[in-house]
Amino acid sequence: MSSPTLARLPRDVRRELYRPRVLLVDLGLPDGSGLELIAQAEAHNAGTQSLVITAFGDEQHVLAAIEAGAVGYVLKDSGAGEIARAIQNVLKHAHARAVRVSTGEVIHPTLGNALYIEIDDDGRGFSGTTPSGRGLANMRDRAQELGGVCEVQSDRSGTTVRLYIAVG
Repeated sequence: MSSPTLARLPRDVRRELYRPRVLLVDLGLPDGSGLELIAQAEAHNAGTQSLVITAFGDEQHVLAAIEAGAVGYVLKDSGAGEIARAIQNVLKHAHARAVRVSTGEVIHPTLGNALYIEIDDDGRGFSGTTPSGRGLANMRDRAQELGGVCEVQSDRSGTTVRLYIAVG
C-alpha cells in the first residue's frame, strides 16, 4: 500500500492545508496592492487574519489597511520581538468579523482639544480590568510618550480602543 500524497487528498482537505491562520502582507507589493490581497483574503479565506508588515506608517495607509480587513499593523523597522508579539496577538485575540475606524476632534477631559482615532471591533473581547500580557500596557505607554491617552473598553460583544492626542 502506498503512502497518501497531496494529490490523493480530497480538494476541500487540500484547501484547508493551504489556509493560513495569519497572512503577513506588505502594502507595497511589486505586482499589485497589498490592500487588494487583504480584501481578497477577507472575502475568500474565512478564518485567515491579515497582519500588515510594511514601511508605510502614515494614517492614510493604516486606515486603508484596517478598512480592507487587516487586524494588525506593524512597521518593517520594528524589532523582531515586536513583530513576533504582533503575530501572537493576532493569533490569540483577533476573532472580530467587523472593525470600524473613526477619527475626529474632541475636547478631552484631561487633554483639552484633542484628535482621536477609535477602533471598534465585534470580537470576543475580554473581561476584567486588565487581561494578561503587555499589549494594553504597551499601547498606553506609547500614547503617553506622544503626550496622549489610550482608553480601552471591552466586553463579550467586542473591544473599543481610543487614542487621544492633544492639539494646539
